[in-house]
Amino acid sequence: MVERILKKISSFSKDKIMHFTAGMLLFLGFYLFFDAGYSLIAVALIGALKEVYDKFHKGHCVEVKDFLATILGGLVVYLFLILK
Repeated sequence: MVERILKKISSFSKDKIMHFTAGMLLFLGFYLFFDAGYSLIAVALIGALKEVYDKFHKGHCVEVKDFLATILGGLVVYLFLILK
Protein backbone atom coordinates (compact mmCIF):
# COMPACT_ATOMS: atom_id res chain seq x y z
CA MET A 1 0.00 0.00 0.00
CA VAL A 2 2.80 2.42 0.88
CA GLU A 3 4.45 1.66 -2.46
CA ARG A 4 1.22 2.55 -4.30
CA ILE A 5 0.96 5.84 -2.43
CA LEU A 6 4.59 6.74 -3.12
CA LYS A 7 4.19 5.84 -6.79
CA LYS A 8 1.11 8.06 -7.04
CA ILE A 9 2.83 10.98 -5.30
CA SER A 10 5.83 10.72 -7.62
CA SER A 11 3.49 11.16 -10.60
CA PHE A 12 2.32 14.58 -9.38
CA SER A 13 3.66 17.58 -11.25
CA LYS A 14 5.91 20.07 -9.52
CA ASP A 15 3.11 22.65 -9.82
CA LYS A 16 0.63 20.47 -7.92
CA ILE A 17 3.19 19.75 -5.21
CA MET A 18 3.78 23.49 -4.85
CA HIS A 19 0.02 24.12 -4.53
CA PHE A 20 -0.23 21.33 -1.95
CA THR A 21 2.69 22.77 0.03
CA ALA A 22 1.25 26.28 -0.18
CA GLY A 23 -2.04 24.97 1.20
CA MET A 24 -0.24 23.38 4.13
CA LEU A 25 1.79 26.51 4.89
CA LEU A 26 -1.20 28.83 4.53
CA PHE A 27 -3.19 26.66 6.91
CA LEU A 28 -0.41 26.69 9.49
CA GLY A 29 -0.01 30.46 9.17
CA PHE A 30 -3.71 31.12 9.69
CA TYR A 31 -3.87 28.53 12.48
CA LEU A 32 -1.50 30.69 14.52
CA PHE A 33 -4.29 33.29 14.79
CA PHE A 34 -7.56 31.46 14.09
CA ASP A 35 -9.12 28.09 14.81
CA ALA A 36 -8.75 25.17 12.41
CA GLY A 37 -12.12 25.62 10.69
CA TYR A 38 -11.48 29.26 9.81
CA SER A 39 -7.96 28.39 8.71
CA LEU A 40 -9.26 25.78 6.28
CA ILE A 41 -11.82 28.26 4.91
CA ALA A 42 -9.04 30.81 4.43
CA VAL A 43 -6.98 28.27 2.47
CA ALA A 44 -9.96 27.54 0.21
CA LEU A 45 -10.61 31.25 -0.37
CA ILE A 46 -6.98 31.99 -1.17
CA GLY A 47 -6.84 29.00 -3.51
CA ALA A 48 -9.96 30.25 -5.30
CA LEU A 49 -8.61 33.80 -5.52
CA LYS A 50 -5.38 32.47 -7.04
CA GLU A 51 -7.38 30.79 -9.79
CA VAL A 52 -9.39 33.99 -10.37
CA TYR A 53 -6.08 35.83 -10.70
CA ASP A 54 -4.94 33.23 -13.24
CA LYS A 55 -8.11 33.74 -15.28
CA PHE A 56 -7.39 37.42 -15.84
CA HIS A 57 -3.63 37.33 -16.46
CA LYS A 58 -1.94 36.30 -19.66
CA GLY A 59 0.35 33.34 -19.41
CA HIS A 60 -1.74 31.83 -16.61
CA CYS A 61 -4.58 29.34 -16.89
CA VAL A 62 -7.26 28.27 -14.46
CA GLU A 63 -6.86 24.70 -13.27
CA VAL A 64 -9.36 23.07 -10.95
CA LYS A 65 -6.65 20.56 -9.96
CA ASP A 66 -4.48 23.44 -8.70
CA PHE A 67 -7.36 24.63 -6.52
CA LEU A 68 -7.96 21.10 -5.23
CA ALA A 69 -4.26 20.55 -4.51
CA THR A 70 -4.18 23.77 -2.45
CA ILE A 71 -7.22 22.74 -0.43
CA LEU A 72 -5.89 19.21 0.01
CA GLY A 73 -2.69 20.58 1.53
CA GLY A 74 -4.69 22.51 4.11
CA LEU A 75 -7.01 19.57 4.69
CA VAL A 76 -4.13 17.21 5.46
CA VAL A 77 -2.87 19.52 8.22
CA TYR A 78 -6.44 20.05 9.47
CA LEU A 79 -7.03 16.30 9.74
CA PHE A 80 -3.66 15.78 11.40
CA LEU A 81 -4.60 18.35 14.06
CA ILE A 82 -8.08 17.06 14.79
CA LEU A 83 -7.10 13.38 14.76
CA LYS A 84 -3.96 13.64 16.90
